[in-house]
Amino acid sequence: MLVGALTTVALAAGCGSGPEMPSGAGTSDPATAGLYAAAAAEPPLVLYSSQNPELIEATVAAFSEVYPDVDVQPVRLASGTLTTRYAAERSAQVCSAGAVIAADPELIREGTSRGWFAPLEAGRIPEIARWPREAVVMGRAARISVIPAAIATNTTAVPEASAPADPRALLDPALRGRIVLTDPRSTPGWMSLMNMLREQYGDEFLRRLAGQELRVADSSVPATQQAAAGERAVAFPTILSVVEPLAEQGAPLTTRVISDGPTTGVEQFVSVSDCGQTRNAAALYANFLLTPAGQTAVNGTVAASPRRDLPGMLPLPAGYRSPEPTSPQDQRRILDLLGLT
Repeated sequence: MLVGALTTVALAAGCGSGPEMPSGAGTSDPATAGLYAAAAAEPPLVLYSSQNPELIEATVAAFSEVYPDVDVQPVRLASGTLTTRYAAERSAQVCSAGAVIAADPELIREGTSRGWFAPLEAGRIPEIARWPREAVVMGRAARISVIPAAIATNTTAVPEASAPADPRALLDPALRGRIVLTDPRSTPGWMSLMNMLREQYGDEFLRRLAGQELRVADSSVPATQQAAAGERAVAFPTILSVVEPLAEQGAPLTTRVISDGPTTGVEQFVSVSDCGQTRNAAALYANFLLTPAGQTAVNGTVAASPRRDLPGMLPLPAGYRSPEPTSPQDQRRILDLLGLT
């Protein structure tokens, strides 16, 4: 989720004719009290997020407990769709989303160069002063969540003891016609993962994977849902934040985080739109995501936090690397090997 451009706390607090201070737990924090008062007087905050629906719901609920007078209206979009939609709207001078949570570094780069995102400054977002420097990108986006790649298996189709934990295990002839592949074009993280696997195991690995008669889903959410429903035995790649809510509802799924060899995952970033009428609400929401309470809500036990001092977060595999940009030439080669062109 993200935040729109914002009025500074000093400005919001310094106006004697400002809005009446709303009730709620958030007013107990002097660093955000003025921002909260200004945000409560704004229209509902629309936020675009590529997170899975359960995490979005949990995070908005946690925010509302602290700031009950600020209305947040989330719109969940797959990563690629979010990037396309947000870019098209801003290019057309339309400001629908005050806050954005996306897993696409290219959106950050384009948005920064075109002035779409507000600077993440301590005067507006107090928690940014405590955020790890390496987790702030171009001064316009903060990494809030790191979710390593995983393989989900339907245990009614494959015994749990045989559930694949290594992508090379997906080449087992017994899994032919039983794998749903998340389209690597859905998020830069999955394209980067395919490139890592290609570099480690060669073109032949992706060619043989394609020979497994894959079904392709447009994101990890429908891929995992298909495995949960028994339409396919295995979903790859996926993430714990997508699998766990289904398992908690009774789906016969087990998850193996990829730990052998190089791996990557989905990294979510929050940015603030430098437009619109919900600048204070957007800033307040972004600030909340960087607090311990916000990090607990957005990551739980299924993702790692950039703040290593927070307890209870998911540890990252030893071979984990942040997603790296994949050249257009490499992307074409990967898609050709997987039979997706």
